[in-house]
Amino acid sequence: MPDPCTLHVQIRQTFRGPVPVGVYYRIPQLASRWQRKPSTVFAWLSRLRQTPWAPTPEQVKRIGPNRAVRYVEIREDYAGFMRQVFMDRIPPENILPLH
Repeated sequence: MPDPCTLHVQIRQTFRGPVPVGVYYRIPQLASRWQRKPSTVFAWLSRLRQTPWAPTPEQVKRIGPNRAVRYVEIREDYAGFMRQVFMDRIPPENILPLH
């Protein structure tokens, strides 16, 4: 039984803002994971941007410390979609929608 003289402190943390969803990968990380060149992964992404299965801004985003240095980050679910389309050769219309 706890001592009644002990001071109990409740710590509340309030987080305001968007909650990060999922894991994001940079193109070099995906390239090494899939044993491909980064230019190949970037070409796949560019090709998908011209199709009805183009990524949304939440799925692929460009981030960086300043305007000169930018990184492309791809959300885990869209990276899996890219893998199914380009590596496993599954037609995009046979894959469940991501949006």
